[in-house]
Amino acid sequence: MRIGQLVKVRTKINIVHEDPADNKFLECALDGDADIVVSGDEHLLRIEQYQGIRILSVRQFLKLLGEPKSRSSKNLTHRENWPS
Repeated sequence: MRIGQLVKVRTKINIVHEDPADNKFLECALDGDADIVVSGDEHLLRIEQYQGIRILSVRQFLKLLGEPKSRSSKNLTHRENWPS
């Protein structure tokens, strides 16, 4: 699993109307081809998902990481393995 990388942000969006400064996190996630954004920000968490990028709280993310591998050999941090 790749945890992070340096990203040059070129994308500009206006999705988070309540707090436009939060758009930078989604812009970075889009240009970095992220699968998940982990945030405690209520504006981002309300969106839940944007263009295939899941927006999770720390608790949700830790739960996702803690799922027993014996239940599935799939890596659930990659969107192609997400349950429907």
